[in-house]
Amino acid sequence: ILGEGGGLEEIRNSALRGVFADKERGRVQEKNFKEEYFNFFEEKFNELKKFKIKIKADTKNSAVGLFFSDLISRFPKFEIAQKKYDLGLSFDRDGDRIKFSDEKGREIAGDIITALLAKYFRGPVVYSINSSWAVKEEIKKHGGRAIESRVGHSFIKKAMRENSAIFAGELSGHYYFKDFFYCDSALFAMLCVIDLLRKEKKPLSKLIVPLQRYYATPELNFSIQNKDLYIDKAAAAFGDGQISYKDGIKIDYPDWWFILRPSNTEDVIRLRVEASTQKLLEDKKILVLTKLGF
Repeated sequence: ILGEGGGLEEIRNSALRGVFADKERGRVQEKNFKEEYFNFFEEKFNELKKFKIKIKADTKNSAVGLFFSDLISRFPKFEIAQKKYDLGLSFDRDGDRIKFSDEKGREIAGDIITALLAKYFRGPVVYSINSSWAVKEEIKKHGGRAIESRVGHSFIKKAMRENSAIFAGELSGHYYFKDFFYCDSALFAMLCVIDLLRKEKKPLSKLIVPLQRYYATPELNFSIQNKDLYIDKAAAAFGDGQISYKDGIKIDYPDWWFILRPSNTEDVIRLRVEASTQKLLEDKKILVLTKLGF
């Protein structure tokens, strides 16, 4: 896996210098891996062949749409439904991110799914720093070791390998698995959630109720050029909290926290606030926005 801090800089520097080890051209081979891909999932989740579930899925404009029907056909009791269903799914364009909805049509935040799967993967689990407090608590509750990471696949994958983690999740809906080569996979995540529903014998809406014990904003994006200035303003204005600079700045208090993260790819800074009550969340969100001048 290549990324920032994981070898990408060396490739960049070699390209800029024009120094290459070998000028001999390689060769192209064509192979269709679809059958191996489907067989992998079928063998890994063999118990799901007997499990009946109604799924509503949005695969339009997604790479998943190329494979979804063929994969579902490997699990004979999976039914595609439009109205009454047990699980709702939607995928991003390249198929590495997934959003879940319960049987009542309510979308579930990505970090709540991470907390839910902490029960499924009992062991070292990596989670993104902008995730709910509930994630860390659930990992520990089920006997796992909670490992906080910067947001982004290169940081998550590195943390997983360093800690031999079996699972990782991000607020964004990226889920990573040791059994999927330490990579993120929307389809693997889908099957894990379905397998959890099989084991728990409860609807998804009931499984997530105890996990939604905090109140949080989504990530709020602000177009900012001088991002470091706002990191400094946050540190000065909230210096009485517990400060972490692991990813932008995160400041924790006993009953609420917020994180301010600069984007690596655009002039945007992202804010998320979480609190123990809805009223406290609203009050603290206004406080942060006011003190930072957004």
